Amino acid sequence: MHYCTIWSQIIRINIMYEICKYIYIYMMNLVGIITNMYHT
Repeated sequence: MHYCTIWSQIIRINIMYEICKYIYIYMMNLVGIITNMYHT
């Protein structure tokens, strides 16, 4: 195993984690907005 391949895998995992985190926050905000619209 070369260091380059290890680092590329780590960076790829970190990027996927960041994307999933942003999607999760975005979906939570959407759910909150939709529930607020229904409640009012």
